[in-house]
Amino acid sequence: MKHAPVVPPTISAPIQHHTHTHHREKVHFAGSPPPPPYKSRSSSSSSTSSTRSSDPPTTPVDLHSRALHLLDTLYNKHDLASARPLIHPDVSISHNDDAAMASRDEYLAYWARRTKRVPELRAKCRECAVDESQRKVWVVSEIYTEPAEEVATLGVDMPATTTAKRPGGLQRRKESVDMLWFDEAGRLVGGCDWVRSVRRREDDD
Repeated sequence: MKHAPVVPPTISAPIQHHTHTHHREKVHFAGSPPPPPYKSRSSSSSSTSSTRSSDPPTTPVDLHSRALHLLDTLYNKHDLASARPLIHPDVSISHNDDAAMASRDEYLAYWARRTKRVPELRAKCRECAVDESQRKVWVVSEIYTEPAEEVATLGVDMPATTTAKRPGGLQRRKESVDMLWFDEAGRLVGGCDWVRSVRRREDDD
């Protein structure tokens, strides 16, 4: 029996080496899009730029400035209209051991009563700390009811007007600790503060 010779296979063309190429493919999600960091790639640059102005603060400096700006607006400027857009409509705020205020209107009404009762109310920020992961800011302030100097804070000027002295020439000073937390739009959504009297002293002049 004759056997045909086995012909070894031949390579008609040399094997070509291809460098690795990374291909980006669009991922489609079923149902609602997932939360960040996944973002739709279909958004145009124009839509991105149009929402950039409302992007939330994302660094400690941003939250630091936002918190001090809000406290300056309330304590020193008594400008409740400007403070309104900085506060979420359903904010929850507690003061000392009082019952929590459960809305922006209630919170601003509290400030309206407070500034009407003490029109010379001013504050000086002493320390400020930010927890970026929880979007929380702690502010330690000194509260004056009879300031006679311009008050400077950490990064934000809080000007104070000179007013007449209290009867007896006494100046009241309190210490306040505010814990504030913000939503992704940079609005105040919750907080609490504790205030204690520090001293009463005679004015130097």
